Amino acid sequence: MSPHAAVAGARVLRVGLDARSLQPGFREDSARGIGVYARELVRALAARHDVALTLWFEPALPILHGLLPAGVLTRRYARTPLPLRDRLASQWSVLAAARSRQHDVFHWLSHMHAPAFPPRRSVLTVHDLILERFAHLYPKHRTLGYRAARELEGMAMRKATVLIADSNATRDDLLASHANDPARVRVAPLGVSPRFAPASAAEVAAVRKHHGLNAPFVLYLGGIDARKDVAMLLEAFARAVARREPPVMLVLAGHVLGAPEYPALMERARSLKKKPAYVLGCGQSTTHASISSMPDLTVTGALASGKAAYEMAKLGPGDVDAFELYDAFTINTILFLEDLGLCKKGEGGAFVAGGRIGPKGTLAVNTNGGGLSYCHPGMYGLFLLIEAVRQLRGECGLRQVKDCDVALAHGNGGVLSSQATVILGSAATL
Repeated sequence: MSPHAAVAGARVLRVGLDARSLQPGFREDSARGIGVYARELVRALAARHDVALTLWFEPALPILHGLLPAGVLTRRYARTPLPLRDRLASQWSVLAAARSRQHDVFHWLSHMHAPAFPPRRSVLTVHDLILERFAHLYPKHRTLGYRAARELEGMAMRKATVLIADSNATRDDLLASHANDPARVRVAPLGVSPRFAPASAAEVAAVRKHHGLNAPFVLYLGGIDARKDVAMLLEAFARAVARREPPVMLVLAGHVLGAPEYPALMERARSLKKKPAYVLGCGQSTTHASISSMPDLTVTGALASGKAAYEMAKLGPGDVDAFELYDAFTINTILFLEDLGLCKKGEGGAFVAGGRIGPKGTLAVNTNGGGLSYCHPGMYGLFLLIEAVRQLRGECGLRQVKDCDVALAHGNGGVLSSQATVILGSAATL
């Protein structure tokens, strides 16, 4: 039942919700717009007194209970020989759950996840019809699998009781292709919650300070598939930075590395005025909140974050040409050198003796001078990335590391609480 008791005498609507978009690993939905939509809708429905909400999940994937409001009922679909990420599996197991008598209405958060024959009193959210309307942008659009998937989606949209479009443009597309009755299509624009209102200048400043975003940068967040035209963004960025000093960084965040368009996009990036730096590996770890709860004062989360980054990059400490470490305190540098595999635990002091990590030493560490000699605005992490990228580009003048193709940047947060490691490489590493 809903966490709120129903008003006496009022009818409670039993709503089943296909919540697979909340699960990590389900078509990567949880980190995309569909995942954000899912979390907000679940929060809104769970707060209603006249709704009893049941969330249905993929049996083989984890459920992040911390994202769910208290009191919401959770169920798992029956297992099938095929994973429920497979569209064919959704036609049976998901449909059986939706047609059970325990729901008055069943809602799919995306039409791409719904069975071709949804039950009576079914609701589908349609975010867009790009895969259908701009099929020519996708290399597989002529394959039988691609066409069959679009046909199944079309059947679901034509048979659902109500379609929810997140824009008037999508509503127009639906009426033109799949819904003859305008009364079946409702528009509920995304971002209508006050939580998504533009932030105040003070809030923006606080976020920039918290994340150490003190240098100019351009952030792109999202996919890089053809319909996004990120190549045009790269060209516009190249023209902009050509007329600007100091340098501006372009940060692409989201579903980038695994995208099939990634190789072509990187080819375009190579033609930019600034040489690109490539993310080879990354890792993060949080070991405690308060320093008094730190499991071992001599071992930091860099041990885990560094291991993850090395494994993703398929590299080791000996392959790194420059190390940029967050030296909030003198001991941090030694702890991180040990935990990142440069020397054994307890040998950091002897390892750095004799100027080994100095400007003319044999190991390039904090080549910009570090937080003490370069700057420390309160959140120094972004400057580690900037220095690592500049070293890979060969832009560092007298402090340039010779033949620098791999650079590691390691950030520290809290009181040795949170650690993050990223390994960057030049084009020679690909």
